Amino acid sequence: MISVLYVDDEPDLLEIGKLFLEQSEDLHVDIMTSAQAALVTLGKVPYDAIISDYQMPEMDGLSFLKEVRAQYADIPFILFTGRGREEVVIEAINNGADFYLQKGGEPASQFLELSHKIRQAVRRRSAEQALAGSRAYLDQILSSVQAGILVIDATTHRILDVNPAAADLIGLEKGQIIGTECQTYLTPAGPDGEPVASPGPAGDKSEKILLTADKRAVPIIRHVTRVELSGRACILATFIDNTRRKQTEQELRVACGELQRNQEEIQAAYAELAAKEQVLTHDYAALIQSERNLRESEEQYRTVFESANDAIVLIRDMKVVDCNRRTLSIFGCTDTSEIIGHPAFEFSPEYQPDGTCSAEQIAAYTRAGPGSLMHSFEWVHLRRDGTPFYSEVSLNTVEIGGIPYLQSIVRDISDRKHAEQAVALASRKLYMMNEFSRHEITNTITGMTGLLDMAYKMQTGEERDQLNREMMGLVHTIQKQIAFTKEYQEVGVREPRWQQVRGMIPGCSRLELLISPSLAALEIYADPLVGKIYSYLAENVVRHGGNATRIEVSAEQHGHNLRIVFEDNGAGVPEAMKTTIFERRIGESKGMGLFLVREILAITGITIVETGTPGTGARFEIVVPEGAFRRGKNGKAAPAEGVHAPGIPAGSTDRS
Repeated sequence: MISVLYVDDEPDLLEIGKLFLEQSEDLHVDIMTSAQAALVTLGKVPYDAIISDYQMPEMDGLSFLKEVRAQYADIPFILFTGRGREEVVIEAINNGADFYLQKGGEPASQFLELSHKIRQAVRRRSAEQALAGSRAYLDQILSSVQAGILVIDATTHRILDVNPAAADLIGLEKGQIIGTECQTYLTPAGPDGEPVASPGPAGDKSEKILLTADKRAVPIIRHVTRVELSGRACILATFIDNTRRKQTEQELRVACGELQRNQEEIQAAYAELAAKEQVLTHDYAALIQSERNLRESEEQYRTVFESANDAIVLIRDMKVVDCNRRTLSIFGCTDTSEIIGHPAFEFSPEYQPDGTCSAEQIAAYTRAGPGSLMHSFEWVHLRRDGTPFYSEVSLNTVEIGGIPYLQSIVRDISDRKHAEQAVALASRKLYMMNEFSRHEITNTITGMTGLLDMAYKMQTGEERDQLNREMMGLVHTIQKQIAFTKEYQEVGVREPRWQQVRGMIPGCSRLELLISPSLAALEIYADPLVGKIYSYLAENVVRHGGNATRIEVSAEQHGHNLRIVFEDNGAGVPEAMKTTIFERRIGESKGMGLFLVREILAITGITIVETGTPGTGARFEIVVPEGAFRRGKNGKAAPAEGVHAPGIPAGSTDRS
């Protein structure tokens, strides 16, 4: 229903006009005989359109029109009068009248034309408001994207549009960039690269160089797409800063070079580790702004939203209300119903690595007002199967259609994190390996050389045979040292994965093995070599447990962490040795097993300590951080000690 305010100083004409106009079921007409009274009513009641006579006492139609435009801006206004002077028409149009209609003639036809003008003016106003809202929405999306975006004329190769991220990286204002040739800023990565003006097939992405305003050369990953905007052939180029990836590649090459120079035996393993570094490229899809009409604007927005190479999520009242297709692949889902309508914190562990409560932090971001939050940070998310992964989140608060939303752009940076961790691990292992190998093997060879000198000076006999036996013992020692370096070099080479704890525990014929029901279906996220730690611990009991006859393994929830307990009833560990038993000291042959246990667990942030009482048995506590343990594949944390696990009677004990 269209509401209309009709103002005329002739009451009879008002009644006739109301009667004719309301014959159309979609029009409702209120009438008033005074323009001043009508202004008071407009302050209280909203109308879709105004009809006004020109010649009225106190305030004429033109004065009324000027007041309406000053106070109520864009309400459709139709001047309906018997005066037909040309200057009146011109002044009315200049002051914002939508239509001018002269009285006279047959009433039915005249009011039919008037009702047509009313509908036409109201539809035009609605379309303009909707188009303005759509344009504002697209501007917000385009401005919030962190990747650089250039719209380039496919024929002239001149830049037609640029987003804020690209302007910031180039170092110029938007107006200074538009109109220049794209080669001014984008160049091939090398002498054999193709010209930027000929980007190749649609979807081409390659390494390029961005020249900034201050002549700096910034390496980038560029993605191009051919599009047509308003009938014009264009190239949409998106790019991200590639500097950090290049630095990571250089650091990894330096680490591998040191490994090759100092430890030939582990060269192949570290070369394989270096080869695992993958190019981290995240493309931002085309964001096309069209001003043709509301339908074209909506289609272009949806194309940009769905083709982005990062996950884009809209959150309202702590729940996901929209997401693009890339969100499904990043979070391991097959349908949007697995994401939309779900709480945002459902895709994060309960606590972040720094101890922050995920749900509380997301709630704080949601409470921020539109435009008050522009924040980028690293976060740990969960895939649908419960697997954690590192991400980089760009967070913005936006207002769409008058409703505030939290917009989250999520980039999977697991590969980058693994590369950074690999560099750190390689450096640490390189240093320790060099220390162990150089000192231990050199000292052993020195001792063997001395024995050889003594053997050369002796005649054949028992003493010389004894020296030969001692030299053979030193050879075995060197073999053990080399075997240790081979085993140590495997730590951290392969990516961590989910593994069942119960399946890692080996049988033991010499000792009674008691396994708690709390280990049922328990899985931890750790290095693939984690299965060896229980063999090392059991071997430690056999060697150093004295009169030990029993080993017990159990698990219990401790705060946000999981505690796996491995204990025996043997001699225990003296207080002075509780920390040193995990150390691998130069010149010592003992403690290799416990040293490797600590190294394997440390890859994924798991720690181990000895907390037993000397004389009553050793007790090793393995502490698994929140997010790195679960009960089966459903992602739920393991229950505390004593909680009944499915398939095992409460209170029973598995004896192996």
